[in-house]
Amino acid sequence: MKIDYKVIWIDDKFEEEESPFTDIKDYLVDYLKTEHYFQVDIKTFENVENFKKAVLKDNFDLIITDYHLNDGKLGSEVIDFIRRENNIATEIFFYSAKQDLGVDTKLINNNRVTFYTLTGNSYRDLRSEIKNLIDLTLRKFNHIVAMRGMIMHETSNLDEKTLDIVGKYFERKTDQDIIDALFGEIISFHKRKLGEAENFKKNSRLDKIIGDPVSFSAFQRANTLSNIIDKEGLVNFIADYKKEILLVRNQFAHAILDEEKQVFRTKKGEEFNEDLCKKIRKDINIHIDNINDLSSQLKANA
Repeated sequence: MKIDYKVIWIDDKFEEEESPFTDIKDYLVDYLKTEHYFQVDIKTFENVENFKKAVLKDNFDLIITDYHLNDGKLGSEVIDFIRRENNIATEIFFYSAKQDLGVDTKLINNNRVTFYTLTGNSYRDLRSEIKNLIDLTLRKFNHIVAMRGMIMHETSNLDEKTLDIVGKYFERKTDQDIIDALFGEIISFHKRKLGEAENFKKNSRLDKIIGDPVSFSAFQRANTLSNIIDKEGLVNFIADYKKEILLVRNQFAHAILDEEKQVFRTKKGEEFNEDLCKKIRKDINIHIDNINDLSSQLKANA
């Protein structure tokens, strides 16, 4: 699971001035960003062939299509292309302003396709119906397995970026205070680990050793970044980064299933509910920006 939400939408009215569909698109982007903290990408197309090419190039979370399209094409043909020709299982929202279209009800009812008939100029209702379907798709995003995958993926990316920043900083500058602090922390860490290992060996506690990381850990990288930030006179966000990214990753990795209530909890009893999932996405987005901004600032200061 990623932290972005992707929609592809085909309707030949997007090219019209003051199109109501553009307003709906802007509303959905704002809703997904401000309420659910996703990075949102809504691709719109007026041409069926361009749409077909795009839908095969990426993975989308929702497909939206009108029934009557340009060049005499029908939305049902789009659905055939997606489902029957290419076996794409993405949720589809299918709408029309015309009644009694004779749409293939078997196709509509059995293939995760939501069909909506516009009455008059009920674009506000159309917007609400699309939003409701988005909310339905979001439920799977908040499942513990999906959230675990997203957190591991995004925090691993941040780990790589922090290591890259530290490495490039020392390529440009030699700051003995930061170097001494880095080695001091690593030496202290390994001395402590050595003492623990000797104690575990004496007490036959192999379980305490297996899987324990002993390299330049994410927390050590974060501490080194903190020293670099302070040295460069920049705003230091590392305390929040460790609390909101690194600790959360560890909590998710070791979440416990409450079988009675069918929810996951941290060892301290905190429940992974929808609100917490939203907060985690929000924090990850904040720190992606923080790390990217830090990289740019350090390059500018080089």
